[in-house]
Amino acid sequence: MSFLIREFDNAKDFENFAKLSFETLVSIKGTPPGMSYQEFFEWAKEWVLDYIEDLELNKIFVAENDDGNYLGHIWLSLQDELKPWEFEEYFWIQNITIDNKFRNQGIGTKLMNHAENWIKRQEVINIGLHVNSESRDAFLLYKTLGYSEYRTQFINKINPAHKGDNVNEIHNIKNITLNEGLNSLKDMIFKSFEVKMRKKASKEIIQTKFNTYIDTLKNKQDENHVFTILNSDSQPCGYFIISISEWKYKKSVTIKDIGFANDSIRARFFPEAYTFIKKWALNQDISFIEIELSKSQKKLANQCKEQGFEMFGCFMEKKLT
Repeated sequence: MSFLIREFDNAKDFENFAKLSFETLVSIKGTPPGMSYQEFFEWAKEWVLDYIEDLELNKIFVAENDDGNYLGHIWLSLQDELKPWEFEEYFWIQNITIDNKFRNQGIGTKLMNHAENWIKRQEVINIGLHVNSESRDAFLLYKTLGYSEYRTQFINKINPAHKGDNVNEIHNIKNITLNEGLNSLKDMIFKSFEVKMRKKASKEIIQTKFNTYIDTLKNKQDENHVFTILNSDSQPCGYFIISISEWKYKKSVTIKDIGFANDSIRARFFPEAYTFIKKWALNQDISFIEIELSKSQKKLANQCKEQGFEMFGCFMEKKLT
């Protein structure tokens, strides 16, 4: 089958774009409780329309056959607000979807190649994406195209039957203010920050980026919660920094940062500390907790699995040449 790849035309393509993107979303997430399929679709359309209006940051390419059929698309976004531990700007593949009727005909590969060539012309050499753990075919495609995993996303669905449990019964875990945490835990937070950095840099650059990270946390004090873990001498030996996020169909806790004084303390205190976090989350009407871990955090990943976390997806990247 012959087809062409062209730029997205909002007036012509939006309905097909929204429909295909939405079908992918529902296949992964399901429909929110209390909403019909159509209600959720109409809400999602408005959300997507608002998101893609910024044409300087978003680029969409459409695959279309000779009969004018919409076969699929790839949606790119320039990540202009880098995380403090990142060094170079990159394009993110927000969504790549092929209509079920036209899959397994090489359309996805050609869309990826077209997008990569366009990105190189923008003088950006980094591209990233997230793939759901259930999307094995997509994962294998990305591996074939030269993408590699650099971070894994885990999710723990928590049992609402434990809601109302007293979180204060674990005496060596304390919920403290962000400023308290940044003052008393700064060395441990810095150590954790260094782990996130995947490129070598001078001490001065690392310190500058770390200061930016701290400023980012301070600017969002209402969103971030700090829990410190105390040893037998009531001294901090570990911490969690978490945030609550809400979207139309979910309310979740994200463990944004986690650190311990050393591996033996992590092995000893993590299960008890995480039990505390789960109880606290349930009392905030949270249904699941998520965490992202790098390859260097394998021991922590294993402990997370022991506490009921399951792999939800992974982040992949490619440096274009």
